[in-house]
Formats: sequence, C-alpha cells, structure tokens
Amino acid sequence: MGQIQGRFAFFVEKSGYTKQHIEKKLGLSNGYIGKIVTGKVSFGVDILEKIMATFTELNPVWLTTGEGEMFVHTVRVSTPPLTNEAKPSTTELETLIEKILYKKLDEFLQKRGVIQ
Repeated sequence: MGQIQGRFAFFVEKSGYTKQHIEKKLGLSNGYIGKIVTGKVSFGVDILEKIMATFTELNPVWLTTGEGEMFVHTVRVSTPPLTNEAKPSTTELETLIEKILYKKLDEFLQKRGVIQ
C-alpha cells in the first residue's frame, strides 16, 4: 500500500465517517473504500483531487507528504473584517494553495529521490 493510500486509510479510520458515506461523497462504487483501506486497490490523482475538495478538514499537505497534522484546525482570530478591495478572490486563494501544495509535493518527492 502506498504512503498516501495508507494515510488516507488512517483518515477513514479516524474521521468518524462511514466508508459508505465517503464512497457516496466521492461518487465511488460500494466497497471501493474498503478495498483502498485493505490495500487491494489504489487510487489516482482524480480521486485524490476529489478527496481534497470534498473533505476540507483533511490537511492536503499531511495527506500527500505526511508532514503536519491530519486535520486542518480552524483558528478564529479577532480581526476587523476585510473590505471587498482587500479580500483575495477565490481564484487567487486556490492558486496560492495549489502553489504551496506543488512546492511541498516537489520537496517530498525530491527527498525520496523520485524526482530531481
């Protein structure tokens, strides 16, 4: 079983969701999550993207690299609300998150000698 797949199996165990709930949310067939958890099947980038988009409490850096905490913790800070001019757009946030993820993933893969 791959490392990402193993971490996802750990998330399934600790999340409190049933395997059936996860399958339904991800649009997977019945029993597929059980097969992932037992290592009988693996999943590709398409399912990985669905997992990250669907389970926003799951830390994508932890899932892909093993670094940090499994769950994203929301920190509430007492700050004045941003004006519309100061708010980054959803696209800007998505781009920033994507850049961070790709950077972390590159670092992880380079450390393991998968890429140079």
